[in-house]
Amino acid sequence: MYAQGKVKPDKIVEALSKGHKLNPKYKDKPINRGVWKNKGFRDCHVITVSNDWVLIYDKDKNFLTLVATGSHAKLFPKF
Repeated sequence: MYAQGKVKPDKIVEALSKGHKLNPKYKDKPINRGVWKNKGFRDCHVITVSNDWVLIYDKDKNFLTLVATGSHAKLFPKF
């Protein structure tokens, strides 16, 4: 469920695929923990009602690779 005025995931993917920089509210950053650490992946937070949906991706000059999506708790479990 998306709150009024929130951007759906497809708009975020479209922006990333075009090489656009995301609005800071999406917290786009390199991943520095868990199984994703030091592998070049990035994550951004898709703004939903729960504010807990994450998209993990890899982007180079020619390709956008969507690696995983899910709740923050599922993708980054506490050890």
